[in-house]
Amino acid sequence: MKDIALGILKMPLVCMTKFRQKVLTVPGLDMIERSFREVARQMNCQRLAFNGEVDYVHTLVEYLPKLSVSQIGNTLKGVLSRRYGQAGLPKPYNKTALAVQAISP
Repeated sequence: MKDIALGILKMPLVCMTKFRQKVLTVPGLDMIERSFREVARQMNCQRLAFNGEVDYVHTLVEYLPKLSVSQIGNTLKGVLSRRYGQAGLPKPYNKTALAVQAISP
């Protein structure tokens, strides 16, 4: 991280498909991982870990306290949903495919 802060926070995020439908494929997970990395870099965050299955994605994000959890989650959800649709990957019922939830410690 470029900025020096007294506290750098870590937050696990879980992104689940709508109604836990099994729609995520290997190309979809690769696209989601690249998007997470790009968005995190733009928001001055860092993606530390990433793991996904056919119906959910787990990621660990390191961020500065100046960003809120909702800012990070909403930005990731919006960008991922848009890029997922632009890539022509399947969405459940042609609607937003991902829901984001932060897990509190």
